Amino acid sequence: MSEDQPLTATQQDLIAEFTHDVANAETLDSLMDTGVRLFAYQCFDEAIKTCWPLFRQRLKDIGHSVQQVVAVDFECIFWTSFSSPLPENGSIGKDVSDRIRFLVDDVKKEKQSPLIIVAIDDRESSWRKSLHPEYKSTRNEKPVNFMPLRAEAIEYLKNEGGFKVDVSQGMEADDILSSIAFRCKLRMTECVLITDDRDMMQCCSPLVMCYSPRRKYNSMVSLKASHGLEPRQIVDWLSMMGKDDAPSIAGIGETIAEKLLQKYVDFMGVYAARANLTDKKRAAVEDFCHSGKYFTAVDLHTLNKRLPIYW
Repeated sequence: MSEDQPLTATQQDLIAEFTHDVANAETLDSLMDTGVRLFAYQCFDEAIKTCWPLFRQRLKDIGHSVQQVVAVDFECIFWTSFSSPLPENGSIGKDVSDRIRFLVDDVKKEKQSPLIIVAIDDRESSWRKSLHPEYKSTRNEKPVNFMPLRAEAIEYLKNEGGFKVDVSQGMEADDILSSIAFRCKLRMTECVLITDDRDMMQCCSPLVMCYSPRRKYNSMVSLKASHGLEPRQIVDWLSMMGKDDAPSIAGIGETIAEKLLQKYVDFMGVYAARANLTDKKRAAVEDFCHSGKYFTAVDLHTLNKRLPIYW
């Protein structure tokens, strides 16, 4: 919106509503919920410009902890424990707990005790499966003892691990991690996401880093150095190259997707410049867009950052 373009009545009403809600938030949780409603969506610039200073001041007035948050992808850690021999006389739950604490020690700030939140997939339902039944359909079937041991490990973490454990209906652990990361940004609190999943790189920011047990750190700087991409390009990157049996562009792999996004910024930029591609790639890009597969892929790879996660 240009500076000389007046706000519509609807936009003025939205600014007034959010200004009122921010000013009248009495608890940190209610302020965070208001912040998510305002800032998690693509709001018009004037709303952000007006409401962000008010939000920060209200955050200061209410007061909040600046304790570092470490959010852990349970599924990543459990699979490692499940695939490894357990220590003698050990339980799967204790092994998962010990692995989490070992990784947290790697990433926590010196002489500080971070808040640890463990995020768990909802295995009963999945909105992604409802949207795209083929989602993750080619993954190998789990061994018969996988789910019982998984349940045992979750119970241990809840009752004896000393962690905050979170599962949200229909959501994956990645969605919970994304929502935690977004609320940390609103709180202006440092956050580390422990996960091997590359989807999480879309959450990287000056306050949020990803830590992979295999690949170590993924930050905005390392993401640019290793892939030449910004966090805002990750969803298009995954959508173009394909992941988790989601729709993708035929014949476009990880490296080609990177190069196209480095040159054309996003998929719509690639589509606009498709005349510069080979006939085969141009046809694949057009099919990806015209068939609606691109929009399905974006929905599948975009993590939910609006879940009500409180601490």
